[in-house]
Amino acid sequence: QDTAIGEVRTKVAQVGQADGETQARLKTLEGRVSEVVTTRRRIEYTDGSDTSSVGASYVQLRTMGGFSKASPNSALVLTWNTHVDALGEPGTFCDFQIRVDGKPDTDREGGGGRAVVYVPPNSTGGSSPVTVSTLFGRTGAGHHTVSIWVRGTARECMENYGNFPRSVIVEEGPRLEP
Repeated sequence: QDTAIGEVRTKVAQVGQADGETQARLKTLEGRVSEVVTTRRRIEYTDGSDTSSVGASYVQLRTMGGFSKASPNSALVLTWNTHVDALGEPGTFCDFQIRVDGKPDTDREGGGGRAVVYVPPNSTGGSSPVTVSTLFGRTGAGHHTVSIWVRGTARECMENYGNFPRSVIVEEGPRLEP
């Protein structure tokens, strides 16, 4: 009988140890699932911005607003909805770019997140509604600022002329790259 009780105690201890290992694996999986959750935020604005100081290099046109990023291991997708205009001679243009903390979505100048509007032939202005999406894969956790930058050859570059409701959608989700 003592031998049987000893065997039962051993089995109970083994089951308890296995249960502890299972609980640890579950906690690990729960942590991974929480990293996969995508959060979305909307930065809304109505005022317009314009500049007549454009050239070959990007200059900041405006700050859209801020947001907080929860995980250092996640990526951001920003989607910008607006209307852009260029005034000037035919063939001139304005090249708008959405940035986070003053930086484009890549390490090189240019990058993505751009909306370009040209002044067409026989005209003094070009205008276009735009929706631009871009991926920021290496932005750290914490507070960040979204801004619009512009470069070009047009006499004047305008964003949201008319002051209509506009927005930037900020989505934080899992980073798919290594």
